[in-house]
Amino acid sequence: RLGYKGKIILGGANASALNNNLLSEDRPDERIEGVDIIINNRNLGGGELSLLKLLEHLKADINLNDVPGISYRECGQIITTRSLCIQEVQKVINNIDGPARELYTTINGIDIYSYYNNPFSGPVRFTPFATLFTSRGCPHNCGYCLEGKDTLGFVKGWLRRPIEKIFSEIDRQKAEGVRTILIQDENFGGYSKDHLDEACKILNYIAQKKFKAIYFPNAFNVNSMIMKNFKLLKKINELLINGMLIRFAIPVE
Repeated sequence: RLGYKGKIILGGANASALNNNLLSEDRPDERIEGVDIIINNRNLGGGELSLLKLLEHLKADINLNDVPGISYRECGQIITTRSLCIQEVQKVINNIDGPARELYTTINGIDIYSYYNNPFSGPVRFTPFATLFTSRGCPHNCGYCLEGKDTLGFVKGWLRRPIEKIFSEIDRQKAEGVRTILIQDENFGGYSKDHLDEACKILNYIAQKKFKAIYFPNAFNVNSMIMKNFKLLKKINELLINGMLIRFAIPVE
């Protein structure tokens, strides 16, 4: 904390999975000293809504216990509020336009956006790069994966973003000079045959906009690649032939 007087909030899959450990006084080897609140919305996300409600609490507009999808300590006890329901998360996904990168280009004199131009940012060859989510969650129940297995009581499943929102975000990325798109879906194109058709439309749109590369940091499900006579794999091969750099992973677990 080092003298910081504000609230310290953690979020994401790892913090959600270990929320009790990170807040517990009985686990000094795992607890992170100084953490006040953890946003728990794993898998389907929805953390945006929890964060907005949390900001309302910090302005003293609502009680902390009325903020959905969080864990915190109170009087020596760990309290976890209700999870967001799937309808609430779908509403968030239907209305979200993607990160407002123009609002955080500079923070306290530090050029945050320079991260996206860093030539050492992992395996990204063409910078600047930007991330893109076309869906949230994963429909599968693989026991080795944090995202698919419903072992922690969070909302699980799979939800897609409206394709017009996806195209709009791609247009903004192109206007910002982005050269590489990292599609961060847990399972791109891997839910159903109609989602597979939509995934191919998204790849076509990215290609039409003349981006240099598409990366898939998260693994493809093998079944999605062979669905409908290898349609997704053929589309990736077509883009490679036309000069686009594509990197993806396939799970071997």
